[in-house]
Amino acid sequence: MQVFGCGNNSGGNLGEPRSCGRYHISDTHQCEHNNYGKDSPYCPLWALSPKEVFRATQKIRIICCENDVVFYDVDGELKHRGDNPLTQHSLAEVTRSWNIGALTSAARLADGFAFLSQDGTLSTVRDTDGVHTFRGTPIQHIATMRVDSYNPNLVSGAVAVVLKDDPRTVLSFDSWKPFRSFLESSEPSGSPVYTTTFSSPTVQLAGHFTAMTESGEVFAWGDLLPEQPPAPPDYDEDEWTEETNAYAFDGKPIEKWPSWEPRLLNYEPKRVPLPPIATLSVGAVGNVAVSRSGQVFLWGSRRNQWPEIEDLNDANSAQFKEALIPNANAPLKIKRAAAGRNHIVVLAVDGSLWSVGEAVHGQLGIGLRQFGLCTEGHVIDMLANETEEEFAVSWERMEMGALAGLECEDVFADGEKTLILTSSRT
Repeated sequence: MQVFGCGNNSGGNLGEPRSCGRYHISDTHQCEHNNYGKDSPYCPLWALSPKEVFRATQKIRIICCENDVVFYDVDGELKHRGDNPLTQHSLAEVTRSWNIGALTSAARLADGFAFLSQDGTLSTVRDTDGVHTFRGTPIQHIATMRVDSYNPNLVSGAVAVVLKDDPRTVLSFDSWKPFRSFLESSEPSGSPVYTTTFSSPTVQLAGHFTAMTESGEVFAWGDLLPEQPPAPPDYDEDEWTEETNAYAFDGKPIEKWPSWEPRLLNYEPKRVPLPPIATLSVGAVGNVAVSRSGQVFLWGSRRNQWPEIEDLNDANSAQFKEALIPNANAPLKIKRAAAGRNHIVVLAVDGSLWSVGEAVHGQLGIGLRQFGLCTEGHVIDMLANETEEEFAVSWERMEMGALAGLECEDVFADGEKTLILTSSRT
């Protein structure tokens, strides 16, 4: 089995060699890789088409792909790509003795990670207290919100969990501390901020938050409420602006964070107007779901400004329209789909791969064609792009040259990256 990827590889998340970073369309790119602009106007190391990321002798499994973190199980060994907030502990050393095959999911914390096992055990690896294991209250699913750019002392934002002994009920906590207190009590105590019970068991729980039930229903919650906690006494707007600018432009770590209280969210689930769903993926701007009959639906925050994904339904609509991918005879049936920050990728039943949305970092996997997406006549010319956008408003077929002879099993996306899980054709 192999994993292929495309998109932002400036941090080496898609393997070596790393590529140059890219942030603005209008910047003329000059680097040692393109002979400082003399050979081409782009970096030849940009992962604009799928490239191999991992190869396994027996099996590869993607444990987690969200919040700028990807965890792989490669032949029983834990592989990590993406941001790593750990500075005091080696993730590889800590997890060396773990049964990696038993890990079912992982979550990002401000100072580390949380890992969930098949038996419901939750293990955390954090800078502040090393490795900690919670066994008293077996957990079926967990999802967290990030707070590392808000108040990392909270460890995480809101936490949603489903316990093994009650798979129909979701418990929500506003931050990590009350959730931990709930787990550490001999008799679970510490009230969740919200509890909801669905008509059938939860089979998937994702950040932002979204849940899919055994019956194929999808529910979403977690929007910010209009009223938020007041600024804490240790917050000074001028000092904080200076701190954040020093971090953004000079890389200087922020040493003291204002003691913001947990954000106030709307925890009441809202049913998403979809037919029975088979697979679900949650992104930052858009989400995607595949129905049990192979239809694909996109929804999120529409701005009604160009460029925007044409098939994106407004999350507040009472009814969603199916996204139709062009095909010679009938609309393509979809097998799997994934949502990144602002792009969507789907795997069709016929094995073809399609993508839509933002393309700046190569996450659409369409090669040099991305430079012509927003040029007049779709001319593939970076310098002819006067709109300063590289964005596919409609579906583009991904380049699959590197995948020749392989069977595409699944697709994943996070941030500005796309991952494709493959196996050998039998």
